[in-house]
Amino acid sequence: MSQNTTSDFRPHQRAWSRHMDADRSGSADISVREAEVKNTERRSLKGIPLGGFGAGSLMFNWTGSFGPFHMKPGRYEERFPNQGAFILHYRVGDEPFRCIVLSTEHVMPAWKEHQVEGAVYHALYPKGWIVYENEALRLVMEFFSPIVAKNYKETSFPVGCFSINVENKSDSELTARITLAFPNAQYTDEDGLHHNRDERRMFEYQPGLLVRRSGLFNRSIRNENFSAVELLAGEDNPVETAGTGWCIAAEAESFTVDTWDSEGDGGDLLQYLSRKEIGGDVSLCGQGECPSAAVGMTKTISRQSSESFRFSLSWNFPLVQFGGKTVWKRRFTEYFPDTRTALNTLAELSLREMDRWRVLVDSWMEPIAGNRNVPGWLRTGALNELYYMSFGGTFWENGCVTKPKEFGAREGQHLFFVMECLEYPFAETFDVRHHSSRAVRELWPELERDILLAYSDFIEKNPTGALPHDAGSPGNDPYFVFDDYYLTYPHKDEYELDTTPWSEFSPKFIQQCHAYWKHTGDDAFLKDVLPSIAKTYHFQLTTDTNGDGLSEMKSSEYRDNHLFNAVLWLGALKAILDIQDATGEFLPKEDVVSQMNLTHDAVESRLWNKSEKYYQYNEKNHVIMGDAFVGQIMPLVSGLGYVLPPQRIRDHVKAAFRYGVIPNIDYDGDGFGDVGIANIARVGKGESASTAEFPAHEDESWVGVTYLFAALSVRVARDSGDSGMEALALKTAFDTYSACWTDDVLASWFATPEAISIKERASIRATMYQRARGIWELYQAIAAVSE
Repeated sequence: MSQNTTSDFRPHQRAWSRHMDADRSGSADISVREAEVKNTERRSLKGIPLGGFGAGSLMFNWTGSFGPFHMKPGRYEERFPNQGAFILHYRVGDEPFRCIVLSTEHVMPAWKEHQVEGAVYHALYPKGWIVYENEALRLVMEFFSPIVAKNYKETSFPVGCFSINVENKSDSELTARITLAFPNAQYTDEDGLHHNRDERRMFEYQPGLLVRRSGLFNRSIRNENFSAVELLAGEDNPVETAGTGWCIAAEAESFTVDTWDSEGDGGDLLQYLSRKEIGGDVSLCGQGECPSAAVGMTKTISRQSSESFRFSLSWNFPLVQFGGKTVWKRRFTEYFPDTRTALNTLAELSLREMDRWRVLVDSWMEPIAGNRNVPGWLRTGALNELYYMSFGGTFWENGCVTKPKEFGAREGQHLFFVMECLEYPFAETFDVRHHSSRAVRELWPELERDILLAYSDFIEKNPTGALPHDAGSPGNDPYFVFDDYYLTYPHKDEYELDTTPWSEFSPKFIQQCHAYWKHTGDDAFLKDVLPSIAKTYHFQLTTDTNGDGLSEMKSSEYRDNHLFNAVLWLGALKAILDIQDATGEFLPKEDVVSQMNLTHDAVESRLWNKSEKYYQYNEKNHVIMGDAFVGQIMPLVSGLGYVLPPQRIRDHVKAAFRYGVIPNIDYDGDGFGDVGIANIARVGKGESASTAEFPAHEDESWVGVTYLFAALSVRVARDSGDSGMEALALKTAFDTYSACWTDDVLASWFATPEAISIKERASIRATMYQRARGIWELYQAIAAVSE
């Protein structure tokens, strides 16, 4: 094995960093409304997720411990098994071994006195690093899963890779022994998260989402390429856990401990690891009910030199079953169809391919992380918010086991979703994904295609042509039963529909289909969705009940949302006309143009506020909505231009800063609100908004909405040469990023919330939220205009 220098695995300069023994007491005062974790002291214990998309995922968090777990979509769990850790033993010359457990929390009782101090955790998704240094050595651990843009093979693999480089700083020979310990962990656990009922929703976990493993046993395996311990379950288990397992593996010269006393204090393992000479495969106790294992290696390092150690953690849970009892194969099973050999193959493959995978990961990350035309914090945020692609309750299938697919059954189509969030556990919520879809469209376009094709099928299935709110929920039967939000929506009887009665779904579908087609040139996709575009266009016309060009249907739980609806609709109509120019007429062009003119004139004559120079919420309500111009982003990105006069949009954006950003809660005392743009901003004294079905929304700033507003502002600023507006946009977005990632009181790194209060310090709602990946749109706005 060739030697490596520590610098080969040094953390990226744009990585988010935190001392592993940092004080977490500040987070105890946070107010997390509709919180997925009632014990808010643990709110910020997150880090880089391990595992490919839809393979089940667990985090290797910033304290160096394993957890939380989200192995089953909809079953997020705050568990941190204390049997899992990396352990370093080292000695200089003939001195006795010293022990350092590379974790600052959640370790066995006998390990606590050896916990690392002074180590630093770094994260830039999908990679992370731990750096530890003392007088004798410098250790750099790099860890990642092979998440690669436009890659649909390795990106699905259930594996985490660990490369550890130890540099000998002493003037003597140094012996280093590194061990990975891990338990035969449950798939889901009874102590995991359970939601509570409230007056309007019933989102607590259903019993079908809890799946136990029994008959657990461990066994050592080795060949000329690797040494490993498989941590297995018996075949007499539920369908999701029968014959499943974990595997910890290291290079061929490694030693294994197939069982140690995980029900004791862990002292037996440390005692064994402290011996001068160890090797081969040993058992330190019987298997027990929850056996734990370890794998490690010992290397001698010459003075002022270094050695690398490679480990992998892999798992094989090939099937997933939802509350409706439908069973699916996970995406990775296409490449590992033989469940009997999958763990062995994954372990050997991950060690053999680790260096190649690192190159693949770096090759797509570095152009983003290293783009100096984009502010450094924005590069960091754009990559780290992608954590949700693997840890968002992600589902990605390779076939349905129990019945034929009803939707998304095209040859080669693989259905995919992330959940809206834990409180609202809906599959690929469609109105929310509008803000984050660009990240999927540009990095994994085949996922975007397959999601949109499934929604096209939903439209075709629905006689009205209405689009559903979601593709279902894990507690029910996703991609068979859609629009679970509708089941408990309190205002569903206001319209004669069998889907959630919000008006933005159809325009957002049209815009997203057009944006994907313009980006990829996928004409086969466009031909497939043209009938559903036409059908949902006709549905949208019915939501304008008085024929004035403005939809009367509510949007995103906001009533009489005329401007928001109109901007989305104008963008959709422009998209239809652009599609027709390329493909031929599939809707009467005169009707589309007439509708566009009607809507445009209604906005200009009835919603433009001449005195304050902004577009108001509706004719009667003189407020500014933070998300009002979300429908303008995709037309600009796709080359369709502005849907309303550019000068007026510019004036509107200025007013939005004046009324919707600056007056919000100001943490640092600079006279500028620090939490993004308000959902609803009042213009004038004492004016009541009274717009939202759920009034708390009016006192919030939504993180993803702020990023999209900033992205629009940057584009408008660049088009008009307004450098002051661009500076305001970047400050607004930076303050939001800081609140989510660097503020020790408010931050919820790797668990970005939907909402931050605009009035109350340290009050957030709905952590780990789908829309936050909208930061990618801002990154692209800066990158595009800087080229």
